[in-house]
Amino acid sequence: MAKRFDRNADTLAPEVLAIKTVIGQVLGRVHQLDPVLAEAIEGGIEDAQSAIREAATRARKGTGAAAIVKAISTVESVREAVLTRSRNPVRRVIANDNR
Repeated sequence: MAKRFDRNADTLAPEVLAIKTVIGQVLGRVHQLDPVLAEAIEGGIEDAQSAIREAATRARKGTGAAAIVKAISTVESVREAVLTRSRNPVRRVIANDNR
């Protein structure tokens, strides 16, 4: 049973990294499109952090502080990816643009 868990843990870390990267990049592109969308994305990230903190407060004492810190850190890394992406504007591509 322990070997099976280790194998799952070994594959989970790259998958989580991939998902965090994709989410950050996609949200960063959407963030660039419109100020209203940018505000919605930023608000959603803040809501995620608040939800994690509230869940930690309601959870029993068995919840490890390290897990909560890691969850909040993960949300922060997505926020940073979004903001970094939106600071680096992409060239708009138009259909049949042969440049």
